[in-house]
Amino acid sequence: MLSFQASNLHDARLAHFNVVNNANTVGRFVGYHKQREIFCLNGQLIYGFGRTLGVLTATMFGSTVVLPGPFFEPKSTMEAITKHRCTVAFAAPSIILDMVNELQKGDYDVSSLRKAIVSGALCNPEVVEKARTRLNTQALYIMYGATETSPIFCSTNPDEPTDLWIRTVGTPLDHVEVKVVDTEGRIVPVNTRGELCTRGPHVFKGYLNDDAKTKEALRENWYHTGDEATMSEDGRITFSGRIKEMISIGTFKVPPLEVESVLNTHPDVEEAQVIGVPDERLGNKICVWIKLQPYKTLSHEDIKTFCKGKIHDYKIPEYVLFVDSFPRTLTGKVQKHKMREESVRLLNLSR
Repeated sequence: MLSFQASNLHDARLAHFNVVNNANTVGRFVGYHKQREIFCLNGQLIYGFGRTLGVLTATMFGSTVVLPGPFFEPKSTMEAITKHRCTVAFAAPSIILDMVNELQKGDYDVSSLRKAIVSGALCNPEVVEKARTRLNTQALYIMYGATETSPIFCSTNPDEPTDLWIRTVGTPLDHVEVKVVDTEGRIVPVNTRGELCTRGPHVFKGYLNDDAKTKEALRENWYHTGDEATMSEDGRITFSGRIKEMISIGTFKVPPLEVESVLNTHPDVEEAQVIGVPDERLGNKICVWIKLQPYKTLSHEDIKTFCKGKIHDYKIPEYVLFVDSFPRTLTGKVQKHKMREESVRLLNLSR
């Protein structure tokens, strides 16, 4: 999962040392040094995903980059893969689903695809299965990082059994240190939630003209990601959510990802995204936006019934909005602040 979350993308200062080392590390991890690949790159080149993982790794390892268009569009992407015999697809989970849906509409040939680099959001098991069976990408890498980390510092390994990594963002790459700490900066026990921090040649140099922000993010050369996570005994990182996106309901803290993970297992749900909306008594209540699978229908009560017994009652969504799409950044990340604003308007809630 590649978050691109913590900063304005234009004010994180990266050195050539950062991005060149990151491109080399990621490229060798994925195996670009073993054979030349043809990338189908759906990513703006101003971002680390397109710039470093796409263009720079291709330049380093003698691969080819195919750019289907200035923005992601399912038809042009599938046409590019078919025409140019692309071997590697770069995509957010939502884009994987769009590609699978488009595959059913046209006469496309994806037999050349072997690998997929997935980022931008947590990749649920359904997306993994569709990527493997329908897009032919048997080697699936779920990658995690941020603009400040050049951008990747963790990845899953498709050579390992799927059940070991399917709900994680993998393990740290070579030359990367990670730790999970509490609010006092102390390392927490394994499988305990805390803030994920990382140190190494991938960490940025600070924010442009913002010493205060730099001091908050960089402490003793450790970059504090602002992400909550746990680490297992064997070093696998499980992402819990953005600390700033935790929903405060009375005295409880609810990670949106926990509720989303439950709802995304419903067979009629294509994607669920959870936010907090204002509540006078409790501070916040949970609101979920749900995009349904084609030709499926559900009600608010269906959602509540499905959640019963799977999560605590206070985590069950109070509001359910059925939508056709989500507001997203150019990298495919859902813009929850825009969801929150629109929910307040649609539900006629006071801010």
